Amino acid sequence: MMTKAGTIVSQLKTPLMERLKQRLSSAEKGEVREKLKREISTALKAGGIPPEMIDKMTLVFANKLTSGVEHVHVELDD
Repeated sequence: MMTKAGTIVSQLKTPLMERLKQRLSSAEKGEVREKLKREISTALKAGGIPPEMIDKMTLVFANKLTSGVEHVHVELDD
């Protein structure tokens, strides 16, 4: 199920992903993260992920995506 969810999320094309690559304040980052979580949740539902798994998977993928972008910014600044 995790592999299926990963495939769904990796195919998700959203302007929010590009927005995360910009320098954002903490408040802006939080707002983008919340919107991203809603989009991920919707995509997982549409992709057939069982409802009882969606909330936890949404958090995992949203956190992974946002922390991955933050990590890239740190490396580029060095």
